[in-house]
Amino acid sequence: MEEDQPTADNDRPWIVLHDKTDHGGIVITASENTSIDERRVARIGDLVSCPRPGHGINPIVTGSRYVMLDGRYVARHGDKARCGCTLLSSQIASASE
Repeated sequence: MEEDQPTADNDRPWIVLHDKTDHGGIVITASENTSIDERRVARIGDLVSCPRPGHGINPIVTGSRYVMLDGRYVARHGDKARCGCTLLSSQIASASE
């Protein structure tokens, strides 16, 4: 099985503070040092707030294997938080409007 190439990893939009999840949650922490259009970039270990019973506040657990900010890998559209929710990038909605 071939490993993903860095170019494939970079094709997915990054997650930023206040992006949503497919469980109806929201990203609540992100980098203090890096932003896109003045919105801070989320990384593995940053937190989401999930409204589903028993999920609550939990960390992002998947992300880029190649792009790192402040010592942590960047979270991208389609990555996951520990509760199983999928992160949804607001950059996709903006690009299609």
